[in-house]
Amino acid sequence: METHKKKNIKQEVDEENEKIDSRVTELEEQLEKEKESTLRALADYQNLKNRVQKEREELINYSQNGLLVKILDVLDDFKHVIDSNEHKDDPWFQGVMMVYQKLADIVKMEGVEVIEVQIQDQFNPTLHEAIGFVTVQEDGDDQKIAQVVSNGYKKAGDDKVIRTAKVIVNKKS
Repeated sequence: METHKKKNIKQEVDEENEKIDSRVTELEEQLEKEKESTLRALADYQNLKNRVQKEREELINYSQNGLLVKILDVLDDFKHVIDSNEHKDDPWFQGVMMVYQKLADIVKMEGVEVIEVQIQDQFNPTLHEAIGFVTVQEDGDDQKIAQVVSNGYKKAGDDKVIRTAKVIVNKKS
């Protein structure tokens, strides 16, 4: 009988061990799923954080570009006054030159540079805005720049156009 009891106890212990092993396996699987879920949530959070940061930077750049465009318009107005003025020795004119130079320096410090446009350059709609046309007879002059009305500007380094150059373009009749 003693042997029978020992067998029963051993069988009960084995059954309990199996139940415990089964529960441990179940808990380990559940823990692994929770780990995966947590890692996914962390990755999603990091992706969201990166996206928000990128959107914030784009918004700041967009708002800065809006202000820069307005400043560039004023800078161009000053340039037109300077180019058309015949009284270069006048103290008033010298003051205008100083203000123009300060604005130009601010724009340059913000990483903005002039888009170089020459007469007879090929018209490029990503860099130029055609505000008028001049009729020409020659095929070779078609779609070439006839006159630069105002400069275009781009961000230094990434070549992102802030404002296209306003030009008059040759058009074959």
